[in-house]
Amino acid sequence: MGVKSLELFGSVAREEARPDSDVDFSGEFERPFGLFQFFRVQHYQEDLLAVLWFWEPRML
Repeated sequence: MGVKSLELFGSVAREEARPDSDVDFSGEFERPFGLFQFFRVQHYQEDLLAVLWFWEPRML
């Protein structure tokens, strides 16, 4: 899928999650890609974790 790294952070990573906590990921991709490839990664993670996925852009 072109994912170079994927890091878990936040309350889940610290093992402090509550039932209403979200799952926070930060990712790096091997190369630039379009919106359709991005949504493939999003849907894969949703299926894997059985949760909805929300994207927050990060400024570099």
